[in-house]
Amino acid sequence: MRPTRLGAGLALGALLMLVIFPSTALAQPREADATASLALVPNGSAQERSGATLYAFHCAVCHGATGRGFEEARSSFPVSHQSCTKCHRPANPRVLPLAQIQPNNAFSVGVAPALLGSGASVERFGSFDALLGYVRATMPRPFPGALSDDEYRKIVAFLIGADGGHGD
Repeated sequence: MRPTRLGAGLALGALLMLVIFPSTALAQPREADATASLALVPNGSAQERSGATLYAFHCAVCHGATGRGFEEARSSFPVSHQSCTKCHRPANPRVLPLAQIQPNNAFSVGVAPALLGSGASVERFGSFDALLGYVRATMPRPFPGALSDDEYRKIVAFLIGADGGHGD
């Protein structure tokens, strides 16, 4: 049986989508990509370790692999991409509809603060629920509320565990 032109065209289109936009079709959080964040909770609970993997996937690009903030994150980018304001203009809104994002004109990334380490702490939120509410309402920056409640809970558990258990 010979494939029709329409069927071949659809198959080619699907393959091109996977090549051009692989993260939208295939990307999933993997422990293998979360070495630095997992090292922050070596004896952590299953929830903290799962949160470390989710953190590496959803948060580290702005807050750094070990939660030290935007400068840590930016230092891991290729040199040609370390000037984030070239594409993520500070005057742009923090949430920009996908249809309005153009090359060199994306949402403002702001300056992601350090979440862990010297001078930074999740303690200021006072409780797990307060931190969870804040993270759920504001993160990830371009798409707040995009993760599931379970994913947000795991990320917050990781942050509190990596910070030494403060904020319980």
